[in-house]
Amino acid sequence: MSKTDYPLPTKNEPVILTRSEHPISRKHFDEETLKVLYRLHRSGHKAYLVGGSIRDILLERTPKDFDVGTDATPNQVRKLFRNCFLELKPNHAIFAGFLLLRR
Repeated sequence: MSKTDYPLPTKNEPVILTRSEHPISRKHFDEETLKVLYRLHRSGHKAYLVGGSIRDILLERTPKDFDVGTDATPNQVRKLFRNCFLELKPNHAIFAGFLLLRR
């Protein structure tokens, strides 16, 4: 699949590619980013890497930070990560949020 062959999102549905449909693997992410994803998942929440970090990896660039989209509310995120500084960007339209993980 070339860099321009990825499916385009529709108006209301995200594009979620299976592992066999993209070149991204856990080796592209640092341990702390994976810990955030795993902790959210173990706590019953959905968590996805989204945004510029994914674009950068697909373009074979090094991401400067990682965005995580989750169905956890900002308060749920704060409880899960009490001892961490996380930049929360709530998306009030869907009552969930994004976490920005800076390197």
